Amino acid sequence: MALRSCAFHTIFRKKAGRHNVATFDDRDILRKASFGTVVESLLSFTREAFLSLHESTHLPWWALITVVTVTTKAVSFPLMAMSQKNSLKCLVLAPYVEKYSGQIKSKIDEEAFRYRWSERRKRRIYAYNMGRVFRDVYEKQGCHPYRSHAIVVFQLPVWFSYSVTIRDLSLFRGIAETAGTLTGADQVGMKCEGLYWFTDLTTPDPYYIIPVLIGLSNYAIFKVKLEVRVVL
Repeated sequence: MALRSCAFHTIFRKKAGRHNVATFDDRDILRKASFGTVVESLLSFTREAFLSLHESTHLPWWALITVVTVTTKAVSFPLMAMSQKNSLKCLVLAPYVEKYSGQIKSKIDEEAFRYRWSERRKRRIYAYNMGRVFRDVYEKQGCHPYRSHAIVVFQLPVWFSYSVTIRDLSLFRGIAETAGTLTGADQVGMKCEGLYWFTDLTTPDPYYIIPVLIGLSNYAIFKVKLEVRVVL
């Protein structure tokens, strides 16, 4: 595979007036404020959705949480299947990419020694040619390593908002209390709408059964994925 060096252009921009330029501290504050606003809006929407579902369906909290979780997993299943299929394709093609990577690196080292290239130029040329390899190998097979992260991009904000919302509801956060007689948890039924040994959802599991089950299930999923990779 022939090497191609890419041209890099430096764009010079005139500085604006001092009164129109925001400092780095100001920009950092604005970014944090914008991110905080987005997170707060997401949590507020999720909280209102849970409360509305609880009021309209009349399901106890343990059943509502289970239904929402299963429904979300069902909705995300096609995306998860696509990500798994993409990961398997990338895993099969990885040896070919590593082979091309070694050849490109060896060729670049030879050219760099001959023409006295700097390390920066070597890295740029290597990155450019590896980009060509990715296009030739992965895209022709209809896969790309980044696509395997699609399920994470979808699930991370969803499960984060679910977890924080349920925690806030159990800790009475974001719930207006009535005339001093009922606490927030009493209003939404968190104190009495549990199941089996965890009837009170405002307190941790006293026997640690749920955390242990979650840990074992995650470990089992990890082992299954690891065995699939070993077989391939």
